[in-house]
Amino acid sequence: MLYQTIRANNWNDLVKEKEKLQQTGDDWIFRGQNNSSWLFESSLERAMRRFNSAWEDATRIEGGLLRRFQRQAQQYISALPDASNYIEWLALMQHYGAPTRLLDWTHSFYVAMFFALDGADPGTDTAVWSLNWTEVWEKLPPAIMALSNADRNLQKPKSFEQVLFGKDKFVIKIAPFRFNDRLILQQGTFLAPSNVHFPFWKYLEESLKAAKSGTLKKFEISHKAQGTMLEELFDMNLTRATLFPGLEGFSRSLSTMLAIPKILVPPENRPR
Repeated sequence: MLYQTIRANNWNDLVKEKEKLQQTGDDWIFRGQNNSSWLFESSLERAMRRFNSAWEDATRIEGGLLRRFQRQAQQYISALPDASNYIEWLALMQHYGAPTRLLDWTHSFYVAMFFALDGADPGTDTAVWSLNWTEVWEKLPPAIMALSNADRNLQKPKSFEQVLFGKDKFVIKIAPFRFNDRLILQQGTFLAPSNVHFPFWKYLEESLKAAKSGTLKKFEISHKAQGTMLEELFDMNLTRATLFPGLEGFSRSLSTMLAIPKILVPPENRPR
């Protein structure tokens, strides 16, 4: 089995599982998804599937999207990465919703829980995925580990090419040297496949083949617990207003408050 599934029917169930992960002392990263049946798919994959693009064209498609973004981004923002810092360019594209190979993860279990619950369809179970990055890292090809240690953010074009356009199949945790506001607030990081010849899931499978059991866990969250869990997260100040700075984030956070009626419609005998 590629991953271990654990059912969580309430807040305490999830917190207990989080504490078990902490006790390992390993570096765990997390991803929340609105549907527990979903696997992992990058935005580049979704765009290719939508328009029936062939996998053999994926490298050229990715390069074309990156080049187009680099040529036109200066019309919208002034602070741009160096032309050859491709990881920062991909992170910037991901930030603004362009298709990329990057998959968003976070170092915060609770942030992942928020993204699992926020925007979920009624009656749909959601999931928080947990990946033991310590275990995956130790199973990477030695040459890749050496390159990543020497250039942690893959700022050099040669490092970028060797790690993300090689022949070996694996996933790697990567973040740009310069963080944007969302990455900071969401404690964000990315997983990237070592190439784009196949779907993301294929690369993850290869990374997990040599890893021990339980390296990837899926915590399924019952849809019946979503309201109470969102209330717990609200009490921790985890909302779209805090995770997405600006008026848009605040405005979108208001819909989540419907899960906490006492905030919008206080009892008559309580001060407003």
